[in-house]
Amino acid sequence: MGPCDYWSWTSLPLAILAVLLFHRDANGQDSDCFPEIRVTRNTVLRASTGEQLKMNCSVDFCSNSPTPSWCKFDESNICLTVNTTTLIRTQLTNLTNTTWISFLTFKNISRGDAGLYRCELHTAVGHSINVIVSERIEDTTDLYQNNETNRTVSQSDSFLEWVWPYVYSSAGIMVFVIVVITISMLSMH
Repeated sequence: MGPCDYWSWTSLPLAILAVLLFHRDANGQDSDCFPEIRVTRNTVLRASTGEQLKMNCSVDFCSNSPTPSWCKFDESNICLTVNTTTLIRTQLTNLTNTTWISFLTFKNISRGDAGLYRCELHTAVGHSINVIVSERIEDTTDLYQNNETNRTVSQSDSFLEWVWPYVYSSAGIMVFVIVVITISMLSMH
């Protein structure tokens, strides 16, 4: 086996590796980037009438994306967009370059505001948030079923979300290089 055969065995895998590493779509964006909305599953918020209630969802954008919207499920299980009024307000707060938090705030909540709410962005949707409004509650803090907490993205979570794709890519590249070296060594013998 001559040097020409050696390069033909190693150049094809290296060319495939280069294509995989530098894959971009026509706009120069990562083609596998999708918006993501995070809301803790089974979230229940309790409030008394006349109080302020604020709910949120974390939103990860890939690039310039429109503002997420909030909707409320009606009796026929259709999610209708929540419109902002003097008593209902939406707000979008930036955490990092691609991570935002969308808030839906009721300044003076009423019993008619009770129901299931959801944060959505194009095809990405979060889990529903169950809002329970009663006449009087002793403790109006947010309650969560299954002892889960509603958390926003902290700096460590944001760092881990940023690092994991590179960890997986690096592991895949290492396996690929080992396979190429093994095939090259076996083909030399």
